[in-house]
Amino acid sequence: MIDLRHPLAMLAQRMPWQQIEASVAHLFSRKARAGIAKPDLDLIGD
Repeated sequence: MIDLRHPLAMLAQRMPWQQIEASVAHLFSRKARAGIAKPDLDLIGD
């Protein structure tokens, strides 16, 4: 159970989460990248 009177819980309630998420969302967005073929890498061992 979370004690909402705990200092960290109180701090979390005061944080501007919408603004924080908006400012860092671009860092976590998916970026299209081309794959790199590694023909000598065989994970099965054949």
